[in-house]
Amino acid sequence: MFAAPTFELVTISAALVVLMMTSVFPFTSMYATLFRGCLRYPALTMARPRRLRKRTVSGSPEKWRERVPLPWATTESNLGAALASFGERETGTARLEQAVAAYRAALTEQTLERIRLDWAEAQMGLGNAFRALGERGSGTARLEEAVAAFQAALSVYKSANSPYSLDVEMSLRRAEALLGQRRKEIAKVGTPCSRMLPSVIAGRAVGLAAARRDYSCLYCA
Repeated sequence: MFAAPTFELVTISAALVVLMMTSVFPFTSMYATLFRGCLRYPALTMARPRRLRKRTVSGSPEKWRERVPLPWATTESNLGAALASFGERETGTARLEQAVAAYRAALTEQTLERIRLDWAEAQMGLGNAFRALGERGSGTARLEEAVAAFQAALSVYKSANSPYSLDVEMSLRRAEALLGQRRKEIAKVGTPCSRMLPSVIAGRAVGLAAARRDYSCLYCA
């Protein structure tokens, strides 16, 4: 029984064969040099390829913003879209408020002068978040902000002949309709805010004698 040849033995044998061949074929000298290196440094032939190190940017969000402002703004805009999507499926307004904050943060870097289309996209998302807040809330402030955001986005999309202009225009009409309806409801009440009942706000007639307790107007929030 013969023992299996080791890697070092095979390398030495191959190097000796190449050295013998160099006396007959001179052009094999470079192969001989290669095997001499294997014979001298056998660990090089057994080494594994080095793994690439992951390039990461560590630090606070402020440092991320300083180093890569536009990717940071894109991330904030995507975050706003995700939060708005969650907020529309929930009953509260916390997610929608967070979406508004994320869109506003993105707009600090995605300016109109720097990247017009990304700015318009963020304005469109901001308008959708404001519209959802206006539908669930009271007053006209959120709906007015939604209309302003949609108008800003529409002006950019129309100048760029973008197909998104149709979607923004439909969203703008919806927000304007909601705003007009809200203003009509507020005009119908016609009672001081500090003497209003929730039933009056809901549109049901209530006698003036019942208005003895102070209620804050939901439309003025």
